[in-house]
Amino acid sequence: MFLFKKNLNLKNNVIFIAEIGINHEGSIAKAKKMIDLAKKSGADAVKFQSYSLDKYCSIDEIDRYKRLKKFELKPDQFYELFKYSKKKGINFFSTAVTEDYVFKLNKYCEVIKVASGDMSFLPLIDNLIKTNSKIIISTGMHTEKEVNNLIGYISKKKGKKYLKNKLALMQCTVSYPTPTSEANVNVINNFKKKYNLTIGYSNHSLTMGPCLAAVANGAKIIEVHFTDTRKNKTFHDHNLSFEPKELKNLISISNDILLSMGNKNKKILDIEKKFLKIGKKGLIASRNLKKGSILRSKDIMYARPATFFSYEKKSFILGKQLSQDLNKGQLFNKKILKSV
Repeated sequence: MFLFKKNLNLKNNVIFIAEIGINHEGSIAKAKKMIDLAKKSGADAVKFQSYSLDKYCSIDEIDRYKRLKKFELKPDQFYELFKYSKKKGINFFSTAVTEDYVFKLNKYCEVIKVASGDMSFLPLIDNLIKTNSKIIISTGMHTEKEVNNLIGYISKKKGKKYLKNKLALMQCTVSYPTPTSEANVNVINNFKKKYNLTIGYSNHSLTMGPCLAAVANGAKIIEVHFTDTRKNKTFHDHNLSFEPKELKNLISISNDILLSMGNKNKKILDIEKKFLKIGKKGLIASRNLKKGSILRSKDIMYARPATFFSYEKKSFILGKQLSQDLNKGQLFNKKILKSV
């Protein structure tokens, strides 16, 4: 899958997403500030949450309805944020929390996100399929059977090539916050083996541990909630969000992990070759030996370096004759050995 000009089929390419969500709390100015901070922190993309309130929340949930009403941005405001992000050199996309937003976002977003709660909501999925957009789907609150059903549904509609090039699955645990013990990062390995798809991890944990584990296990997309600061914030999403320094640190450590993974084939690396002799045991005299001595096993012991003979070559020098005296602890070398 190619996403934001990165080929995610390459082993060291990972997308880091700063999910601003609705942490802007309805303020375009705050949203732009967080975009700036996400860019400085090294994120590849910022993500928001887009919704039409009447299709998102029942008026029976009056407190939530009022909060979402306050935080709601309009389509022209999202487009303004898209243009601002483009100007700042960071990619922009959003979660279509309601199905009508699919067509609005598709006009300018390279990819559209599906929240865990909507993974099996087919009116949204059907709209996405109609747009031919790239899709990132979080799988929290769903079973493997339900994930299989969704993959089968999309494959039947669009074909396997569409899945490989357009679809990414995210391991996610829906809990705010998610205890580290419930992150279930091993699902990533399961999904990698089972599906020929791009697999990622969407984080709700208070620590970076699950994200780092996800990177080490081959996640190609890492998404974390993001805010300017958690201090003095009352909206709960801020409390599980990474601050700029934390996101920057996460990306830095993740890149170190990617570099350290290396090649799965075990071999002697070029940088190790200069240590082959000094790092291995060689053959030395176990006692003072006179010229003309015929070497026996008791005359030989082991110590670094293996400058002339490694310990495996003991049988080669047994029975050889010394052409000069050798002190205890000195290395055997070819110049002082001769065949009998």
